Amino acid sequence: MTSKYIAMLCLLCTCGFAHAQEGYAPDLAWKKTVIRTICLAPKEDNVKQDTSLLEMMVNAVKAGDLAAYGAYGIDFSTKVTLKMLDEVIDGIVDSISRGNPVTNTAVTEMAHRGFSYDSVHKYRILEEWTVNPHNGKTEIQITGIAPTRDIVGDDGVYRGSQAMFWVRYNEVQPILEKYAHSHPKHSLASLIWDDYFLSDKKPQVQK
Repeated sequence: MTSKYIAMLCLLCTCGFAHAQEGYAPDLAWKKTVIRTICLAPKEDNVKQDTSLLEMMVNAVKAGDLAAYGAYGIDFSTKVTLKMLDEVIDGIVDSISRGNPVTNTAVTEMAHRGFSYDSVHKYRILEEWTVNPHNGKTEIQITGIAPTRDIVGDDGVYRGSQAMFWVRYNEVQPILEKYAHSHPKHSLASLIWDDYFLSDKKPQVQK
């Protein structure tokens, strides 16, 4: 073997080692965070909802059995205190401008908007999708759930939706199972399953 071939062999081995050092992994999975919205509004469910899913969650948080996290983020880094939770549930205050016919001036009043647990039917589902390009397998893991309420203006026009707080899926499962026992046809798990195959809506992907 000539010195020329020996040098080429050494170069190939060096490049291969450097490639491995850079973290090259042909089986490395691709991951994406996906958020979809599921509606729990009953369709043909005759079971009386004595306690809504949201109320069950809030009661568990107040009892210290469930941790709630801030709605502005999906990293579960900011825990919601009981005071913050009360503000989310009961602290909806609107400023309303009313005309005074006597003085012909506008007066701004602060009005507390009533909140109903039964008005919340939408839930955001936080998922982590993992795709292995080597074997073509895709795994979907649900990591969080957020009750979402609709924002409607004084004129009755729909303004959008807003997440109230996030809870970890593995921690809220006992509550979901209890809810599913009373609503087997409209449990969150069954609606998520149906949404995967029946919905034509594309879920929101977090990059």
